[in-house]
Amino acid sequence: MAGQFAYRLTLFLVALVAASLGSGAWAGADSHNNLTDVRLDRYTLNGNASTTPGRFRVKEEVGDLYKNGDFIPIGVDDDYSLEISEADMNAINGQFVMSLALWTQFSQGAKPIGNPNAMRFFPRSSASYSIGGVPYVIVTTQGAAAVKPVVSLTAAQASASETGPVEGRFLIALNAAIAKDLKVTYLIKGKAKNGKDYRKIAKKVVIPAGNVSAYVDISPIDDRRNEGSENVTLKLKKAAAYRLGESKSASVEIADND
Repeated sequence: MAGQFAYRLTLFLVALVAASLGSGAWAGADSHNNLTDVRLDRYTLNGNASTTPGRFRVKEEVGDLYKNGDFIPIGVDDDYSLEISEADMNAINGQFVMSLALWTQFSQGAKPIGNPNAMRFFPRSSASYSIGGVPYVIVTTQGAAAVKPVVSLTAAQASASETGPVEGRFLIALNAAIAKDLKVTYLIKGKAKNGKDYRKIAKKVVIPAGNVSAYVDISPIDDRRNEGSENVTLKLKKAAAYRLGESKSASVEIADND
């Protein structure tokens, strides 16, 4: 009787693990008090040639994700046939991925079991990649200690003019999307006066959750003063929620028409 019970228990556990591999999420016990209940895949080209167009031979790893950034494989297939385009394969090769639908589900509605804010530790790529016809995203397993995104500032349209008028534009961008809104603040400098030479702009911008950029538009005011060209410069301010990238400031030049 005991042997039969043990056999049935083994079958049940095998079925449970198999079901969890297909679901993309793992509701296992948090023995390390660090488990996010999130399961990731990693596909790495193994050098074996595929005879089927649109498929690549890869090493497939499936594992659990921890808040400190650890990835613990629980299933490995050294020669798995993956249905994916060459461009997408090159992009995800060796990266951690999960389905876009599951990432969105976990970051918005149905939170990972026992860890309602887990996905904030693991931002996703803004681009998606088709694996077997299903959109997947790259997930950065940087952990809680390094969760801060990198913010950069550039001039997407550096020339503006009172004639037209023609707007200038600043681009504020993240290195990867995050699961919550991010407020980015900056200093406003330059010879052109905010609200006088161009329509007033705020000293901050919000990048919505899941996005990687926001714009600040400079709309010149066509006055009758002969001022010559004037510039607007934005400079990123430090904040606890993000790190500054190499490009911290940029300028837009406003051409006068008088």
